[in-house]
Parts: sequence; structure tokens; C-alpha cells
Amino acid sequence: MVARVAGVFDEKLTEAIANSKILVVGAGGIGCEVLKNLVLTGFPTIEIIDLDTIDVSNLNRQFLFHKEHVGKSKAQVAKDSALSFNPNVEVIKKGLSQCYECQPKAPQKTFPGCTIRNTPSEPIHCIVWAKHLFNQLFGEEDPDQDVSPDTADPEAAGQAGAEALTTEGTTAVKLFSKLFGDDIRYLLSMENLWRVRRPPTPL
Repeated sequence: MVARVAGVFDEKLTEAIANSKILVVGAGGIGCEVLKNLVLTGFPTIEIIDLDTIDVSNLNRQFLFHKEHVGKSKAQVAKDSALSFNPNVEVIKKGLSQCYECQPKAPQKTFPGCTIRNTPSEPIHCIVWAKHLFNQLFGEEDPDQDVSPDTADPEAAGQAGAEALTTEGTTAVKLFSKLFGDDIRYLLSMENLWRVRRPPTPL
């Protein structure tokens, strides 16, 4: 199948298609069309998930299914139909095949600056923000780069500590008051943030 599109796409894209694995979730009206397009484009390995069975009402818009398929698994019949184009389609069966949720997920490596500064909800948020402030206050480089700046918020973009230190007459007490008093009171003025969250308490 990939050979059919070798002259249509450039070599790099053709190679990417040949090495791709696709998961199609749902073999309904849209899923049938997507599956057909993927197969005809040349994707060699496609898996289908659909726990539904075929109903008579599906036949007018889900062209991979026919009258003799009524009552059968959508995923299985979609596979059989797709196999006429591409022999590498696989069905994921509940309880037998590996599921997406069963696979371990990579830990999050970066955190939005606005989240860890304004609405931290996990201990890691507080740790990352504290480390970020330390680097800003003492001019240290952050090798982990684990804060994703919010460019609309100059403080969350990495200036919170730096701006506080450049203020004339800054002391540790003033800095503490700004970060844990003034900034918290400012956040409390945004009432929409605390409709479903526990509001912070200024120190």
C-alpha cells in the first residue's frame, strides 16, 4: 500500500507514514471515513477500538458495514473490510488486548507558570515554583527548565523574584510580604478562581 503513494508524497513523509502506528477510536460514521482515508493513504498498521455492534440504522452512513453484518462487532467488521485494502489492521478486544490506560505515562516535565504561581493544586507545583523563585532571586540558571512561561503574565514569566529584588530598599521582610501577602491578596480579588478551589490565606 505504501508503494502506491511513494510518488505522491516526498521520501521523508512516505517513510514517516510507513513507520507510523495509528489508533482509530470509534468505527461509526466518521470512524469509517477516517479508517478508509488512513488505509488508502498507506498507513500500514492501524488498530480500531469500538465496543458497539452494528445496527440497521448504521447502514446508510457507515459504508464499511452491510446488511449481513447487523448485530456483529463494529470493530471486527471494520477490520475485515479494511483488510481488503490493508492486511495490518488489528482489533483491540476488551479484556484481551492492552489498553491505553494500562500503559505507564511519562511524568510531566514542565508546568505552566500561571498554574504553579496562581493555582497550585499538587505538592510538585509548590516545589517547582519555589525552585523557580530561588533561581530568579539568586541569579542561578535553571537546568531543568521545568516552568513554561505565561508571556501574558510578566511575574509568571520569570520576573517575580528579579523584580522584587530590583526595587529600591528591598529587604527579606518586604520580599516575604510581597510574595506571601500582597500577591495572595491580589489573587483573592479574582473571585472566579475560588468558586471550586480552596482560597489561599495571606501570611
